[in-house]
Amino acid sequence: MATSDEHPLREIQPEWLRPFFSIIVLRCTATNKQRAISQLVNFLKASARRPGKELPVIVADGLVAEDKMLPCRVDGFIYRQDCRPSWANPQFELVDTKHSLALALTHNEFVAVYCDNYLKSRLQRWLSRPPIPPFVRVPPEVFQGALLQGEARGLWLQGTHTRRTTRPDTKNLSGQRLQDALNPLEDGSFAFSSARASLPAAGSRQALTGSIGTTPRNALIWGRATNDFDEFVEMTIEALRLLEETIEGGTELVRPFPILAVQSYNLSEVHGAFDLATTPADELSSSLGAYDELIDAAQLLERALIEVRGQRDSANFSVDVGLDGVHCGTLQAVVRLESGAVRVRFGFQNEPTSLPEVRKILDALQYSEQLIRIYYESGHMIDGRSIFQPQVQQHAFHHWQWADFTGYEIAREKPIGSSPAEIHSKVGLAGDVSLFGWIVNTFSSGWLTCDDGPGEIADFVHIDNDGTLSLIHVKAAKSSAWSRRIAVGPYEIVASQAIKNLINLNPSRLRDRLESSPTPRPATWVEGVRVDSREDLLDALNCRSPRDEARVVIVQPHLSKVRYQRAGGTSPMEDIFRLNLLETLLNSVRGSVTSQGAELVVIASEH
Repeated sequence: MATSDEHPLREIQPEWLRPFFSIIVLRCTATNKQRAISQLVNFLKASARRPGKELPVIVADGLVAEDKMLPCRVDGFIYRQDCRPSWANPQFELVDTKHSLALALTHNEFVAVYCDNYLKSRLQRWLSRPPIPPFVRVPPEVFQGALLQGEARGLWLQGTHTRRTTRPDTKNLSGQRLQDALNPLEDGSFAFSSARASLPAAGSRQALTGSIGTTPRNALIWGRATNDFDEFVEMTIEALRLLEETIEGGTELVRPFPILAVQSYNLSEVHGAFDLATTPADELSSSLGAYDELIDAAQLLERALIEVRGQRDSANFSVDVGLDGVHCGTLQAVVRLESGAVRVRFGFQNEPTSLPEVRKILDALQYSEQLIRIYYESGHMIDGRSIFQPQVQQHAFHHWQWADFTGYEIAREKPIGSSPAEIHSKVGLAGDVSLFGWIVNTFSSGWLTCDDGPGEIADFVHIDNDGTLSLIHVKAAKSSAWSRRIAVGPYEIVASQAIKNLINLNPSRLRDRLESSPTPRPATWVEGVRVDSREDLLDALNCRSPRDEARVVIVQPHLSKVRYQRAGGTSPMEDIFRLNLLETLLNSVRGSVTSQGAELVVIASEH
């Protein structure tokens, strides 16, 4: 950074300043604190230069001598940056001039940094990348214990679920005492990234009051515009003392909002991987940045057999993989924390029995950051970028139904066909041992139609003789082996599809959709007998009373009644945790279903 040639370099006059209160709080780890502070200030000066911009110029450096009696050490500088307006063509010779302030205020071992957003981002990267500087962020639980004990007035939430069209990526809430506004079913898959809470005056702390915000992961505190530099310094010193008192008093807070998931930053606590869930292909869209290769990978992983074997003392794991229920080989996953982000890398563990199939799955998993979630017995979940501890409820799901699938292949969802029309022509015929065939045999009373295909209502729509409407969603088990474990992944995909299609419980919309099937001759049955059209089913739909029951039925036989009963008795703790995780998911789905006046039923395997 250059210094001004037009004017002699001046010291900063405090009366010039009334900064908005926004600071990053660091702890100095160096023995020579003065040298470390100089290193920090020099880094900020060097980082002020921006690619493609004019060289910034320092116009003031340090505080005037008579103001060195402040209650803390203050280092800082003001720099000028000239640049073209973003809206101007290069040949249009206009220049914007911006002056920016950077400060470092030191109190004991703590340093509060004030700077513009560009320098904040550079500072965050500097703290995370080698060579590690002599500063560390104050841990998030300290900010949470110091600043988030009062009434929450603002919450910025980020989803820990896989990105999908049926769930928002983020939520921003504002109001009074937002702790009471959070819903365990709706919000349990979100973690807070930033929060603002009321902080009343207490004792000697009189400036740092009102609604104070924090982003704990970035060691950031913010508040309001200050009237002068003295108020800014006073708020900063009170914030540093409050953090200091929180550490000394042991009042750190890990879960300021118990309903929400919590982001974790310690990979050493993560162990015992037991399940890997993938994002359904039809939940991806261009708005989520989806592209053809990503969608193809998601479709392949939906077909894939994925059985996870974790390690007791590590986040790493092995994956037995295959396609369409057939085991083909084993992959090894190595999980690392690099520059504050989680990286999951897959590779061959040994020689596969079928290299082409395993290679396809390995190639699909290269999109792990966008497509997968890994669940751990330690209570953690990794989404390919971050570590979270989801809030897992211990409430049973009471709407299981156990069915006998003898004679059917539970790992086969539908008959093999190259098009929806071919699949429809084969459903329910002699020799159809898929789950679609089981549906036709089981829901033989009343009216039944298959709607499998792009933009489907559900896999099947059924109207019973008593008027009960059922939207039936079917998904094959990941394995038909009797030893298959309790897993969330096989249910996440079909549950997401069920939620997405709740809109079709509306009778008029359902009627319109059934009348305009993209399949020329959708497979349809009346009292178990195949018919040529949906005409009778539409008549039955028109005759339903608004008071007739409606259901959303999920058919996913991956869970067996034997495993379920063991998890409720003498099963190992990891099976109990898996079941709690699964039933938390299903209770959440049921909340969405009942809000539409329907009931959720989940059909799993008797054996």
